[in-house]
Amino acid sequence: MNELLPPSNDDDVFDDKELSAEDLAVLQAFDAIVDWPLTPIEQSPITPHLSPASPHDEDEMLSIFQTEAEEDITRMRYVLQQFDKDTELKHARFVPLRRAGHKLRGTAAAMDFPVLSELSSHVEIICEQVEAGRLPAKTAYEALSQTVMVLELSLSQLLTTNQELNDELLLNDLTALYQELKIDLSLNLQQAPDTQALALPETIADKPPVEDELVDVRIPSQLLQDNAASAMPASKFIRVDTQRFTILEQHSEQWQEQRVKLENAQLQVDIALQELQTAQNHLQLLEQQLPLFLHNPRARAPLERSSGSSLVDRILHEASAQNESHSYRPHRTAHSRRIGSEKRTGAWDELDMEHYTEKDILVNSLKEAIADISICSQRVHSAYLQLHVLQDSSLDLANQVHKDMLLMRLAPLSTLVPRIQRVIALSALAQEYKVEFEVQGEQTEIDQEILEELSNPLIQLIRTCISDVQLATESTTTQQRIWLHATGSGNEITIEIGFSMPVAGGAVEAIHETMQQVKGEMEIQRNGANSLSFILHFPRSQGTAHCLLLRTGTQYVIVPLAQIQRVGERRRDKVDVLYHLHRLLGFPEAPTPPGQIHPVLLLVSDHTHDNTQMSIGVAVDEVVGEIQLVTRPLKPHLQRPGITGSAVDGQGRVLLMINLPELVKHYKQNTHVQIQQNFSHLNKDRQDYRKGQTEEPLILVADDAVYLRHSVIQTLKQANYRVLEARDGMEALEQLRTHQPGICLLDIEMPNLTGFDLLEVMRHDPRLADTRAIMLTSRSSDKHIQRAYELGAYGYLIKPVSREDMLIAITKVLQGSRDQ
Repeated sequence: MNELLPPSNDDDVFDDKELSAEDLAVLQAFDAIVDWPLTPIEQSPITPHLSPASPHDEDEMLSIFQTEAEEDITRMRYVLQQFDKDTELKHARFVPLRRAGHKLRGTAAAMDFPVLSELSSHVEIICEQVEAGRLPAKTAYEALSQTVMVLELSLSQLLTTNQELNDELLLNDLTALYQELKIDLSLNLQQAPDTQALALPETIADKPPVEDELVDVRIPSQLLQDNAASAMPASKFIRVDTQRFTILEQHSEQWQEQRVKLENAQLQVDIALQELQTAQNHLQLLEQQLPLFLHNPRARAPLERSSGSSLVDRILHEASAQNESHSYRPHRTAHSRRIGSEKRTGAWDELDMEHYTEKDILVNSLKEAIADISICSQRVHSAYLQLHVLQDSSLDLANQVHKDMLLMRLAPLSTLVPRIQRVIALSALAQEYKVEFEVQGEQTEIDQEILEELSNPLIQLIRTCISDVQLATESTTTQQRIWLHATGSGNEITIEIGFSMPVAGGAVEAIHETMQQVKGEMEIQRNGANSLSFILHFPRSQGTAHCLLLRTGTQYVIVPLAQIQRVGERRRDKVDVLYHLHRLLGFPEAPTPPGQIHPVLLLVSDHTHDNTQMSIGVAVDEVVGEIQLVTRPLKPHLQRPGITGSAVDGQGRVLLMINLPELVKHYKQNTHVQIQQNFSHLNKDRQDYRKGQTEEPLILVADDAVYLRHSVIQTLKQANYRVLEARDGMEALEQLRTHQPGICLLDIEMPNLTGFDLLEVMRHDPRLADTRAIMLTSRSSDKHIQRAYELGAYGYLIKPVSREDMLIAITKVLQGSRDQ
């Protein structure tokens, strides 16, 4: 089998003898897959041509910075003024202060204003210590008030004289205040766990509500799980409805009664088969005698007949002996000729055995044997028919019992609603604005373990999104809306969590990981309120997956229905990008009969830059139909990109479960690498390649800091790149989906979606497989750098960065090079 993963270390080597029979079957299913290259090729860096910046541009950028810095400091002062109104200082109040300080620190450092950058860094560090619980809120408030005042004085002098504040006495007094308040600014919290996701105090920690509709009947969840191992750990107990439990008992009793009927029906089939076997044995015996008689009519062949009557056997035997003695008479009487004529016409008496010849007896025995086989065959058919009826009835009862067990595991979404309401009510947003929480479809039922898996990520998503109150000031209304809409169709559940105001980013990764665990998908869209909506698609119940059974060549695979918009035809449904499943999997192409129409699975649809719809399709040889199977995840040494699990169907075939979006993305990446290798083989450098190109590479710059964004855009345009810009994460995602740029420069901390959020979305979206990300941020800790590369970033630049270093990094990434 071709290896699909890089060579492993000695510690990772496993023994084939330790594999189970099903693991070996899965390995055999991979035998037809070809190698998937994973290492991109590096080319020599090329120094881009850079046009010098004009003095007019520098003045314009300084003006932009001053305006933006004034806005950031005004926001800090506004937040501190709100502290004066609160009887209790809450940690959530410090989040907008920290973000404003982080933003100003980066822009001031880029403009080479060290005092402003240092003071902003103090604001950021103090807020981080408060959020981490290492600094009292009142102490932090006193220090921040003085720090923001010094920031205002420094900016005021900058606006007046174009020079920073250089009052050492004032700065020394601020340092002395920090020491007096025992604030250690050298404490590096960036190595501690990320504090973007706020935690509520223990006094208001979320606790599951008590549901009136569920009674305290506790059953070990293992008894209600499918036989296959689940990807999620099972809870010890689940709560069930007594009425559903009673129905399950009734159907289980009926199923047990049906088992007795099945055993009796099986016994009747066995008896009928034995009778048929006896009749067949008799016929075989007669068949052996027939050739002997035909070749030698005078041969003496004893006729054995299993008639069940010794008298009949004796009569036949004596008649045979008499007929044998008469057959040697040279002359036949008229009476014998008359008897022979009657026998030829069929008018003969069965009791007149002395006149029978051996031929008559053999023919009559053959007729009886054939009749016996016909009767026994009818009995077997009747017994089998009765058995099949009972089997179908038993299968229906088994399916009903399985449905009853799944129903027992379900709980309404309304059990989660009180927890979400409490989080919203206790948020800083609810203290400043009137927040309406709208719920639709709260009675939609979901498996309790899936609901438990989703509960904390959903609550964390909402809590994180509404953590920055200052973002709500950009909204034009004083009343904010948050909604949760749920719908269910069969085994598929769709939940939309929407916001009417700009939100803070940082919660995508946690919810994305959870959706993968429950075999679901997540989409992020701009809603009608011009803000964000998170759309979650996942199965209602775990264990059993509702899939499409597909055939490609001689191989069969399954794909979750949640990944497919609809099934079309290749001739009728036109798609912008069409893939073939056998190529995605590396299977050999099977010959196609003339006139065969290939079904096409439509995955996604979106709008391109010219407002036309873009779609992606995957052609398959045959859509066999919908199927529900118990799936299990692959073991680590069997995992491959785009293949998430396996199942065994009723025919004993091992089926691979495919994640089509991930498979398409992986295929596009490898195709891009192959093209690069071909160009490398031809020994062409980037200038030679770009001679045949009509347009320069397209680069997206996403940063909420106006000055930094304009500065980067100006540098890129001077280097003759085409440039797009985005002011926040959601706008960046829309630009990525619409234009598919070659490179995107991402800040980490942005409204709506952070840079890490975008990386998480990009690596699961096949449309963005060709776009490569470079982080451009003031976050310099090893934790942030490592996380960026884990999420798929190709480069990491720390603000402030020189124009030359940025352009060299872009050139390397365009050539396929990756720092780590």
